[in-house]
Amino acid sequence: MKQTLEQLESKKKWRRNHPETAAELSRRSQHVYYEKLKKKIYDHYGRVCACCGETEVFFLTIGHIGSWGAKHRKALGFTRGGGSMAVYRDIIKRGYPNTIRIECDNCNVGSHLNGGICPHVKLRQAPISTAQIGFFKVRSLTADNRN
Repeated sequence: MKQTLEQLESKKKWRRNHPETAAELSRRSQHVYYEKLKKKIYDHYGRVCACCGETEVFFLTIGHIGSWGAKHRKALGFTRGGGSMAVYRDIIKRGYPNTIRIECDNCNVGSHLNGGICPHVKLRQAPISTAQIGFFKVRSLTADNRN
Protein backbone atom coordinates (compact mmCIF):
# COMPACT_ATOMS: atom_id res chain seq x y z
CA MET A 1 0.00 0.00 0.00
CA LYS A 2 1.56 3.22 -1.14
CA GLN A 3 1.14 6.19 1.15
CA THR A 4 0.17 9.57 -0.17
CA LEU A 5 2.37 12.61 0.37
CA GLU A 6 -0.30 13.94 2.72
CA GLN A 7 -0.16 10.79 4.86
CA LEU A 8 3.63 10.90 5.05
CA GLU A 9 3.57 14.56 6.14
CA SER A 10 0.98 13.73 8.78
CA LYS A 11 3.24 10.97 10.19
CA LYS A 12 6.26 13.27 10.22
CA LYS A 13 4.26 15.91 12.09
CA TRP A 14 3.07 13.35 14.64
CA ARG A 15 6.65 12.13 15.20
CA ARG A 16 7.85 15.72 15.74
CA ASN A 17 5.04 16.34 18.26
CA HIS A 18 5.52 12.99 20.09
CA PRO A 19 9.29 12.28 20.01
CA GLU A 20 9.41 9.97 23.05
CA THR A 21 6.50 7.82 21.89
CA ALA A 22 7.83 7.73 18.32
CA ALA A 23 11.27 6.65 19.57
CA GLU A 24 9.77 3.89 21.73
CA LEU A 25 7.64 2.60 18.85
CA SER A 26 10.70 2.63 16.59
CA ARG A 27 12.75 0.64 19.16
CA ARG A 28 9.98 -1.93 19.50
CA SER A 29 9.63 -2.26 15.74
CA GLN A 30 13.40 -2.70 15.31
CA HIS A 31 13.48 -5.32 18.06
CA VAL A 32 10.69 -7.31 16.40
CA TYR A 33 12.51 -7.11 13.04
CA TYR A 34 15.82 -8.15 14.67
CA GLU A 35 14.17 -11.18 16.30
CA LYS A 36 12.60 -12.21 12.95
CA LEU A 37 16.00 -12.08 11.23
CA LYS A 38 17.63 -14.00 14.07
CA LYS A 39 14.89 -16.66 13.96
CA LYS A 40 15.38 -17.14 10.21
CA ILE A 41 19.11 -17.69 10.68
CA TYR A 42 18.76 -19.98 13.69
CA ASP A 43 16.05 -21.99 11.90
CA HIS A 44 18.33 -22.41 8.88
CA TYR A 45 21.55 -23.34 10.72
CA GLY A 46 19.87 -25.12 13.65
CA ARG A 47 19.38 -24.08 17.25
CA VAL A 48 22.38 -25.97 18.58
CA CYS A 49 26.06 -25.12 19.06
CA ALA A 50 27.92 -26.73 16.17
CA CYS A 51 30.81 -27.61 18.50
CA CYS A 52 29.58 -28.64 21.94
CA GLY A 53 25.87 -29.25 21.32
CA GLU A 54 24.52 -26.50 23.63
CA THR A 55 20.82 -25.91 22.86
CA GLU A 56 19.87 -23.04 25.21
CA VAL A 57 19.14 -20.23 22.74
CA PHE A 58 20.18 -17.62 25.33
CA PHE A 59 23.78 -18.87 25.00
CA LEU A 60 23.84 -19.20 21.20
CA THR A 61 25.35 -16.79 18.70
CA ILE A 62 26.51 -16.60 15.11
CA GLY A 63 29.96 -18.05 14.48
CA HIS A 64 32.14 -17.15 11.51
CA ILE A 65 34.23 -20.17 10.54
CA GLY A 66 37.80 -18.92 10.39
CA SER A 67 37.23 -16.03 12.83
CA TRP A 68 36.32 -13.42 10.21
CA GLY A 69 33.42 -11.89 12.17
CA ALA A 70 35.24 -8.60 12.80
CA LYS A 71 36.08 -8.31 9.09
CA HIS A 72 32.46 -9.06 8.22
CA ARG A 73 31.15 -6.32 10.54
CA LYS A 74 33.79 -3.87 9.28
CA ALA A 75 32.83 -4.58 5.66
CA LEU A 76 29.26 -3.68 6.61
CA GLY A 77 30.38 -0.40 8.19
CA PHE A 78 30.59 -1.39 11.88
CA THR A 79 34.05 -1.03 13.38
CA ARG A 80 33.43 -1.08 17.14
CA GLY A 81 30.87 -3.73 17.97
CA GLY A 82 27.23 -3.75 17.12
CA GLY A 83 25.94 -4.42 13.66
CA SER A 84 24.22 -7.73 14.45
CA MET A 85 21.13 -6.78 12.47
CA ALA A 86 23.27 -5.82 9.45
CA VAL A 87 25.20 -9.10 9.74
CA TYR A 88 21.93 -11.07 9.91
CA ARG A 89 20.58 -9.27 6.83
CA ASP A 90 23.83 -9.92 4.97
CA ILE A 91 23.83 -13.64 5.84
CA ILE A 92 20.27 -13.98 4.52
CA LYS A 93 21.11 -11.91 1.42
CA ARG A 94 24.11 -14.19 0.68
CA GLY A 95 21.87 -17.26 0.85
CA TYR A 96 23.11 -18.62 4.21
CA PRO A 97 26.79 -19.26 3.38
CA ASN A 98 28.49 -22.38 4.73
CA THR A 99 31.15 -20.20 6.41
CA ILE A 100 28.61 -19.36 9.13
CA ARG A 101 27.44 -21.65 11.91
CA ILE A 102 25.65 -21.43 15.25
CA GLU A 103 27.96 -21.56 18.27
CA CYS A 104 27.52 -21.03 21.99
CA ASP A 105 29.30 -18.00 23.42
CA ASN A 106 31.96 -20.20 25.05
CA CYS A 107 32.89 -21.99 21.82
CA ASN A 108 32.71 -18.73 19.83
CA VAL A 109 35.09 -16.87 22.14
CA GLY A 110 37.23 -19.98 22.69
CA SER A 111 37.81 -20.43 18.97
CA HIS A 112 38.54 -16.70 18.58
CA LEU A 113 41.20 -16.88 21.30
CA ASN A 114 42.58 -20.19 20.00
CA GLY A 115 43.35 -19.38 16.37
CA GLY A 116 39.97 -20.39 14.94
CA ILE A 117 39.74 -23.79 16.64
CA CYS A 118 37.45 -24.30 19.61
CA PRO A 119 39.23 -25.71 22.69
CA HIS A 120 36.72 -28.61 22.65
CA VAL A 121 38.16 -29.72 19.31
CA LYS A 122 41.76 -29.05 20.31
CA LEU A 123 41.35 -31.07 23.52
CA ARG A 124 39.27 -33.72 21.68
CA GLN A 125 36.38 -33.19 24.10
CA ALA A 126 33.78 -32.24 21.54
CA PRO A 127 30.82 -34.65 21.80
CA ILE A 128 29.92 -34.24 18.12
CA SER A 129 31.85 -35.67 15.15
CA THR A 130 33.89 -33.27 13.02
CA ALA A 131 34.01 -32.92 9.27
CA GLN A 132 36.87 -31.21 7.44
CA ILE A 133 35.95 -28.33 5.13
CA GLY A 134 39.01 -26.56 3.75
CA PHE A 135 41.30 -26.20 6.73
CA PHE A 136 38.55 -25.28 9.20
CA LYS A 137 36.85 -27.76 11.51
CA VAL A 138 33.09 -27.68 11.10
CA ARG A 139 30.78 -29.50 13.48
CA SER A 140 27.79 -31.45 12.26
CA LEU A 141 25.02 -32.68 14.54
CA THR A 142 23.25 -35.93 13.81
CA ALA A 143 21.11 -38.07 16.07
CA ASP A 144 23.54 -41.02 16.01
CA ASN A 145 26.68 -39.16 17.14
CA ARG A 146 25.31 -37.28 20.16
CA ASN A 147 26.34 -38.57 23.61
